[in-house]
Amino acid sequence: MRTTEDGARVAVATADNEHEWQQDTWTAAELAPYVGKEVTLDLHDTRHGAWGWFSVDDFKVPVRNFTAPDQLLEAMLFERRRFGEERASLEATRSTLEATRSSLEAAQSSLEEARSSLEAERSSLEAEKAASDQR
Repeated sequence: MRTTEDGARVAVATADNEHEWQQDTWTAAELAPYVGKEVTLDLHDTRHGAWGWFSVDDFKVPVRNFTAPDQLLEAMLFERRRFGEERASLEATRSTLEATRSSLEAAQSSLEEARSSLEAERSSLEAEKAASDQR
């Protein structure tokens, strides 16, 4: 097993390569430092030759048992707080996007006004040139 954060190996079991069933376990105490962290279980076939295989079965991941209602409440409040922080972050992002959209709409309106003004100026200059050419 290794942590995804830094790739450090945190629990290792090696097979004896005798093609016999082998059970590997780690105690709760061995895994305690990694509670709440993301880990992966990496399986490697290091045997060399024409073919190889391995199989794995019966993964058991213990679920935290709360010993008191207060601990359960604390865990629920933590998750609610975490969800609330994520929601607040999403709402802030939405507000930023709405402000950006408003700014873009205002810029588009300004560009349209500038274009209209330039078209009017061009028409005026063309009229002046036509009048000048007729003289």
